[in-house]
Amino acid sequence: MKKEELDQFEEFDESEGFEVVDPGCVPVTEEEAFQYLDKLVPLEVKMEAVQTTRDEFACDQHFGLGMWIRNNWIYGADSDDPDVKQRYRLCRAMLAGGKADDELMMLVFNADMVSSEFLMRYHDHLVSFVALDAPAISVRRKPVKCKHCGGKVAPVLYGEPGPEMMEAADRGEVVLGGCCISADGPDYQCPVCGQRYAKDR
Repeated sequence: MKKEELDQFEEFDESEGFEVVDPGCVPVTEEEAFQYLDKLVPLEVKMEAVQTTRDEFACDQHFGLGMWIRNNWIYGADSDDPDVKQRYRLCRAMLAGGKADDELMMLVFNADMVSSEFLMRYHDHLVSFVALDAPAISVRRKPVKCKHCGGKVAPVLYGEPGPEMMEAADRGEVVLGGCCISADGPDYQCPVCGQRYAKDR
């Protein structure tokens, strides 16, 4: 690749905000991958996931998290260690949804397609955690951070909102709980993912 082409390509590389993976921490199961990404991925990216469709998320993160996945988990490390090579082989097969293996995967499945498919599965993992009809988590006091996504938890305010309350809700400082107050309604909620919390009564 010519230097001019490389410079132009680097303008689109948005993966710099993610840490470089340790070859010994390459996941070989989807659960391991999700746990790793849950710690790695910034809150802003998680917020984007829960506010967009799976296709939009995969497209928006193609040069961000998608590039990080391709660089660290698909292309792998230059290592002579057979155990490290085996972990990368298993990781690539997992990312492809078990459809193919190692070199065959790279021939049949484009790395961009593999990372996009995995991004959609990670999107599903993020948004499926919180069901809005699920019971609220019981707490003694207002949590500082959401236990699911790390977002800042806000108080739930009930009643007809005025302009100031609406603006506060837009800023994520409060969550509007509606005009009717129920005995089992949440006291706090994460504006990012919707996880609800209720004081011990």
